[in-house]
Amino acid sequence: MKNILLLLLMLMFFAGCGLYKPYSRPAEVAEQLNDEDTLTLRWQELFTDPALQALVDSVLTHNTDLQVASLRVYESAQSLRTARLTLLPALNASAEVSTPDFSTFAQGLSATLSWQPDLFFGQTNAARKARAAWAESDYNRQAVRTRLIANVIGLYYSQALLLAQRDVAAESAQLWEQTIEKTRALKEAGMVTDVALAQYEATYWATLSSLKDYDYNLHLTENSLRSLLGETDIMVTLPSDLTNQSDAAASLNQHLESFPLLRLAARPDVHIAEEQLKQAYYTTSMARAAFYPALRLTGSAMSDFSLSAIATHVAASLTQPVFNAATNLAKYRIAKAQQEEALLRFSQTLCDAALETDNILQRLHTAQAQSEHLTKQVTSLERAAESTAWLMEYGSTSTTYLDVLTARRSLLTAQLAQLANRYEQLAALISLYQALGGQ
Repeated sequence: MKNILLLLLMLMFFAGCGLYKPYSRPAEVAEQLNDEDTLTLRWQELFTDPALQALVDSVLTHNTDLQVASLRVYESAQSLRTARLTLLPALNASAEVSTPDFSTFAQGLSATLSWQPDLFFGQTNAARKARAAWAESDYNRQAVRTRLIANVIGLYYSQALLLAQRDVAAESAQLWEQTIEKTRALKEAGMVTDVALAQYEATYWATLSSLKDYDYNLHLTENSLRSLLGETDIMVTLPSDLTNQSDAAASLNQHLESFPLLRLAARPDVHIAEEQLKQAYYTTSMARAAFYPALRLTGSAMSDFSLSAIATHVAASLTQPVFNAATNLAKYRIAKAQQEEALLRFSQTLCDAALETDNILQRLHTAQAQSEHLTKQVTSLERAAESTAWLMEYGSTSTTYLDVLTARRSLLTAQLAQLANRYEQLAALISLYQALGGQ
């Protein structure tokens, strides 16, 4: 009989050792998450505009979404503290005064101490699960912060693009107005028909209408920034231009050429997925621990207020689940399946993160390659506009002022495309900052 009991104790001991084993990163994803290869991007180093930096700092201070995320981290920290304290004994004390007939009084003090030793590490795994939940909330706060910074920077430079496009559109409207005046004079001289004049007028009115669109979109972006700031009447500083950020995009792109994208581990969403996997792992361990006996030790002491006589009581109880309608088995199977689900989500998150980063880098490469071509196009059209103006004034008699206006309008159209390309580079840089889990 003693040998059988000893064998059972040994089996329970080795089973408990398996339950104590902490989470370890799965081998199939470990190579993709080498923390030593993590590249940390600080937004202040990428976007150096002082007005933008002041705006981002203000949003990080006042934004309610970030404050809510920080409060959830605090809540998770309190849950973690509670889970850790369950490993310690619980002590309760009470004092009682009673009177059965209002003439005599009975007084008493009592204290109860109870403790459930964590023989099979169910409480330890519960504390580990709580820590993973706290880490998930903290990474979620980081994700909110990174997304918030990216949104502010994107809105800021959207304003810069809209302002620049509005200026070009206003200049284009002036050119169309001059074109209409010259065409009207030519029509009166019988050199052009009313069809050409009507087409120019339609384009002129469309250009004026686009100016209203730019004003409306500027108003929307300003209100979006006010929403992030949590203020309705705050003045939003308008950006200067888009010309100072392309160099930052180029230098970052060169730095990333030799960087192993599949080993990025700074993204909050990747860490969130792993912390969820940890929680599922510890839930499975807790479900396994429910198959084994639970030991509870209790002690109590009672006395009157004078402490002249103290009565004590000590007890120990061992509870072993025998038959509970297969509830524990079902919980274990469900936990195991949920752990496999979490692993699949973790693997897919890694795959999506790598592909997203690669797509954004390709977007940045494309925008930079287009920038070179657009710059050459603008240079050529500037030379064409200058040559057309010189021919009208000094050279060919067949060159008219309408030709000069047409050349200038072509130049403005190319400049609009160049502005859009500069913003595209910035947008790709902002997306890359977020995709790499920027700080």
